Amino acid sequence: MIPATFKNHILSHIGRGIIPYHLGRVNASVCAIIVVETYFRCILLRLLEIIIWIVTRNNSMTIGLAQVRATTWNEIGDFKDKRLYFKICMLVNYRANYDFVLKSLELNNIDMLNPEDVVAFHNGEHYRKSYLGLYKFSVDTINEYLREGKISLNGTCKYF
Repeated sequence: MIPATFKNHILSHIGRGIIPYHLGRVNASVCAIIVVETYFRCILLRLLEIIIWIVTRNNSMTIGLAQVRATTWNEIGDFKDKRLYFKICMLVNYRANYDFVLKSLELNNIDMLNPEDVVAFHNGEHYRKSYLGLYKFSVDTINEYLREGKISLNGTCKYF
């Protein structure tokens, strides 16, 4: 059962034009990860996590909109050589998170058409079924809006 609050959350992402695109196409799997992760923690909690990460330098923390370990941002995110201000900007930027998650999935040869593979890679092998359900609903909703032409490839939605 998908909570009504989650349905509103995903529609607000679509309505605000936050569903990004990559080379003229939207990858619903990547967008779904960001949509689900932002559902569980609001931007204020994300900023608090970033502050804690800055103070503690705990690289095992998950940070950013997509909730990825700091060590992974450093390894493949073109992240470690950036100034702190630019790191923070990347962590709260949808496009930067989208590009990072896409790159991470591609580098690890994850089958983005297999929801279980994507969720297991992103959350670990012991993910919750509820997370998988929200992820699948997000992918289906984003794909439906794309098929119906409700999301244009410039990231805007025609019906909100």
